[in-house]
Amino acid sequence: MATNPRYSNGARRRTIRARWRAIGDPCHICGRPIDYSLGMVTDPRTGRRKPHPMSFVVDEIVPVSHGGDPLDFANTRPAHWI
Repeated sequence: MATNPRYSNGARRRTIRARWRAIGDPCHICGRPIDYSLGMVTDPRTGRRKPHPMSFVVDEIVPVSHGGDPLDFANTRPAHWI
């Protein structure tokens, strides 16, 4: 099983997340603001923890599956998890 390249260098990925969090840009897909303080929520139906649908995630412009580098800041933008 291949490893996920997004997590092959966790420190760099965390740095990218921290930079976007500090910049505070809106979602690059819908243009709406992102509440960067949102985290995990409990699904009332299953009792499982999952990310809040409107929470922050780092999205790649050129997908990893198409050769994009997930550790290149220029290839990332902030987005909502959903």
